[in-house]
Amino acid sequence: MKKPFIGKNGERYSLTDIRKAKSEIVYWIYLPQGYRKERSDGRVSLGSIMVARNLKQANRLFNRLNAPYFERMIQCDLGRWALKAFVRSDLNHLTLDEIYEQYIQLPQVQL
Repeated sequence: MKKPFIGKNGERYSLTDIRKAKSEIVYWIYLPQGYRKERSDGRVSLGSIMVARNLKQANRLFNRLNAPYFERMIQCDLGRWALKAFVRSDLNHLTLDEIYEQYIQLPQVQL
């Protein structure tokens, strides 16, 4: 039996194991330049990854925040694995390191 998913501790999990562990699909939008969100109570949140629950929401954030790429992730109690990466069409020929070097120089996103 094929067990394609390997956990942090080296254990191998099948797709059936992951389904039984209450898995869900989420989308991570990467912002190498970072973002800053000021809350109504005066606190400030800083980060470089935003999470979306569906593809439509991920695509909206991707376009609105000028993100270079986002990934479809499957996560459950056993671990988290990337299934597919969606990259901007003008950045297809670049590696992730080159994309990060290009986007890290942009100003921080204000939310």
